Amino acid sequence: MSLRFRQFSFPAVFLAVILSANATVFSQEAYSSAASERAASALLRLRVQPSTALKEDEGLLAQSLTGPRLLRLSRTAFCAPPKQAGSSRLPGRDSLRQSAGQTPVNSVGRMAEMSAGEKIRYGLKRTFLRPQPYLLAGLSATIIQLGERDQPQKDTGDKFADGLSRYAIAFATSSTRTFLISGLYPAIFHEDPRYKPSGRRGFAARALYAATRVFITEDDSGHLRPNYSRLGGSLTASALANFWERNTPGHERIGTAPTFRRFGRMIGFDVLQFIVLKEFGPDIKRKILGR
Repeated sequence: MSLRFRQFSFPAVFLAVILSANATVFSQEAYSSAASERAASALLRLRVQPSTALKEDEGLLAQSLTGPRLLRLSRTAFCAPPKQAGSSRLPGRDSLRQSAGQTPVNSVGRMAEMSAGEKIRYGLKRTFLRPQPYLLAGLSATIIQLGERDQPQKDTGDKFADGLSRYAIAFATSSTRTFLISGLYPAIFHEDPRYKPSGRRGFAARALYAATRVFITEDDSGHLRPNYSRLGGSLTASALANFWERNTPGHERIGTAPTFRRFGRMIGFDVLQFIVLKEFGPDIKRKILGR
């Protein structure tokens, strides 16, 4: 058997197995809703009167239930709370789907919980797959470079190289921080890295809520807690910046004091960003676009 035939035959066989499995599942799902209701009724009767219902309904169960349908109906019949007295309503298709976990509806209005892998991917996306990090790094590098003292010994080429170096430093610091506060640390501390709008009315109430989200966040269970991810990630990124920062005349950027100054600027920028962009950003966008 040639190598080319082997490379073709394995995907073909694998695809055939997948299609046959799907066909089996679809055929099992093709039973009528009437049979489903009768089967659910039989399981409920087994729960209440096992001795009498077993003889009457064992044939119905054998004919009506196989595979995934038996699993869902058994969960509904044996795991659901007992039926209230005087109620004869059987579980419908929506309740069966929900009991089987097919409809991920959040009953308390919270955003769906993110797994550790989803948080890591979320952090990587926010770090590298958006234009904002690259634009902000360029803006930061430009502002810092304009504030540098003029050094006569440096020509235009040296200044251009310094500007590129400053851009690389700014992007390294900001990208490290973004990944830590949006991906790695939320996965470690079991915190939600996403911003949840306040839903409040009034500028003061909304602004206060947005500002406090820098210091307070929700864990994976929806409980409020200190925002260890953002505070710890910002401090970590500021400390790591000492490895690639460099001092220039009149500007000390390496050491304990510069580390905490950077950390303070990061937190202050977050407060402003949360108020203007996160909380009121959608309103501003609607005003501008007229929607």
